[in-house]
This record gives sequence, structure tokens and C-alpha cells, in this order.
Amino acid sequence: MDTGKILSRSWDLVWKYRALWVFGIILAFTTSSGFVWLGTLDRDNVPWETVIKVSPTTTIYLPGEGLVLDFTDPEGVTIYLEDADDLQAFWTELELWDDIIPPEIWTVIIVGAAWLALLILLSMVGRYTSRAALIGMVDSSEQTGEQPGFWKGLRMGFSRNAWRLFFIDLIVFLGWLLVIVLMVSLVGAPLFLLAADSELGRAIGIATSGGMFFVFLAVGVVLSAFVSLFVQVIRRACVQDNLGVFAGIRRGWKTIFSNFTSFLLIWAIWIGVRIGWILALIPIVLLLTPVFLVMTLLGVFIAAAPALITAGITSLLVEGLWPWIAAGLVGVPIFFLMVGLPLAFISGFVEIFKSNLWTLSYRDLSPLQAEFKGEKPAPVERDQDLPVRDAEAPVM
Repeated sequence: MDTGKILSRSWDLVWKYRALWVFGIILAFTTSSGFVWLGTLDRDNVPWETVIKVSPTTTIYLPGEGLVLDFTDPEGVTIYLEDADDLQAFWTELELWDDIIPPEIWTVIIVGAAWLALLILLSMVGRYTSRAALIGMVDSSEQTGEQPGFWKGLRMGFSRNAWRLFFIDLIVFLGWLLVIVLMVSLVGAPLFLLAADSELGRAIGIATSGGMFFVFLAVGVVLSAFVSLFVQVIRRACVQDNLGVFAGIRRGWKTIFSNFTSFLLIWAIWIGVRIGWILALIPIVLLLTPVFLVMTLLGVFIAAAPALITAGITSLLVEGLWPWIAAGLVGVPIFFLMVGLPLAFISGFVEIFKSNLWTLSYRDLSPLQAEFKGEKPAPVERDQDLPVRDAEAPVM
């Protein structure tokens, strides 16, 4: 694999293949990797009043409001609040919760939750459509020498490939959920020894749980790194080789372990790019501050028109605050879309480069893709039941 050529071609496509830009911006808006939280936790500004006394010489302080967990009492574990009056006031407020929030507010909450669910659904459609489009457009461009335009790319993305990418992520999510539940159960099991009468038993429970926590943390980091590599490859197997989800998983697994060193190098390069992007975000945000101010003003004006139209139409049907609530539900997402557009535009380049890097690497290392290019395929056993598309067939 010519790594330098793949890097150069990936970057060249970012700048010259402008039909990819829209999908890159959508992907930046709809994935957590597009933006990075720059906030920090200042210990001096956080109430560190939750106290956990593990032993007479060891005390753990956590953010809280006066909760104390004492494991040093010979009679057993003690849990109490430093101010019981606050606890009584909390329960009193909880009992009056229905009186505090009138039915109208509950309606607003339900409507807002439904609107948020719709936005999440649209975000997921945009995310998987864009991913499939970026992979398909670049693969088709390299295969035929012609660059599909935006509308053809949209058809490539809005296809069964988007569903395949969704189910891949769903399988990964369910797998991670199972692993996390298992790890938490194993780490928490020794803590039952805290209820023992023996000081030695409680110490063993704490030491065992703490040791298992750090071991599982290291295992989780390594496993996460491998999954991030594996997912990128099976996505390309599904889209570029036109395979189903489970067939793509089998093809991706074989391709990775037949070219593990090469894929590991690509993964390391991408991690380096991600770290560089995170470090570059701070000066980029500072440089874009004037642009953010302009986009904020522009966002107010652009969001105002549909918001006022929505309020006007709603006022014909209902009275009170409902027209303005409806206006907010429409105008606020448009406002934040405008404010986030400059950073999403730059983040989109990063997403496009990432997609190109993995797409071109898979084209170079996959045995089926090697056959398309007229090269001798790697000695990987072919699945007899997997469909093989014709070399001249389109990506879809």
C-alpha cells in the first residue's frame, strides 16, 4: 500500500471534489466528532461536599450537597446527609411537583420532546445518508474516473447503504452496552463485601473493585481503538463491495486481518489527524469569532421570518403563549444552524478527509477492489455466498 499516495489523493479530493462538501457539512453537524467540547471543570467552582470515607486514613470527595458515605464505622456502612432539613424540603417540593407545574407546561414539554425526537430522526437520516454518499461518490470516482455530482451522490446515500451503516452502528452500540453492563457488574460485585463485619473483608472488596476498574478501563480503551478501526472497514465493505451487514462484517474481518499492519498505520495516521484537529480548534474558534458574531446576527434575521410565520398561523388556531412556543420550536433550530455553520464548514473538511482516507485504503487493500483495478488480489479466502458486483456496475 502506497500510504503517501493515499494521503495525497485523500486531501486532493477534499479540495477539488466540491460536491462532497455539502455531505461533509451535514456529517459535521450530525456527529459528535464534528465538534469538540472546549469547556473545562474548575474544581474551585464546584461544591465538593459529598464525602466517602473508605478507611480512617482515606477519604474521597466528590461533587455533591453534603452527602456522607462512611465505610469506617465498625457497626456497618453509614449513609447520611449533613443537613436533614434540606432533605425534608426536597421531599416536600417533590410532593408538590404536580401543583408547581400546571398541565399547560406539561403539554409544552411533551410537544418539545416530540419536536426534539423529530430533529434527532432527521439528524440520523442526514448522518447515514451523508456517510453512504461520501463513500459511494469517492469509490465511483476512483473506479470510473468520473465524479458523480451532488444529486447522484444523494441518490447513492439515500439508499439501502444508509440502512446498512445504521445497522452496523446499532450492532456496535448493543455490543458496547453489553460489555459495559458486564464490566460494571464485575466491578461492583466485590463492593458487597462492604456490608461484612470484617474490616479485612471490606478492604479486600474495595481493593478488588478498584483493581478491576483500572484493568477494565485499560481493556475498554484498547477495545475501543480496535472497534473504531473495524467499523471503518466494514462500512466500506458494505458500501464499496455492495454487501449486506453480516456479509460486510465477515468481509471486513478477513480484510483487516489480511492487512492488519497497513490498516493499523492508517488508523494511527487518522488518530494523529484527530489530535491535530483538536489542538487547532482553539485558535480556529478565536479566529472565527468575528464570523460567529456576523452569523449570530444573520441567524436572528433568517430565523425570524419562519418563526413569525409559524406564530401567525398558530395564532389562528390557539391563543395565549402557544403561537410563540411554536415560533421558538421552529426558529431556535434555524438560529443554531446558522451560528454553527462556519465551524461545521471547516469540520466538514475533516470528515471528508477521514472518509476519503478509509475509502481509498479499502480500495487498495480489499481483494475484491483489487480485482476491479486489474491487480492480483491478496490471498484471502473468498466467501462463496457473498454477492460480487460487476466491475462496470455503479456503486448502488
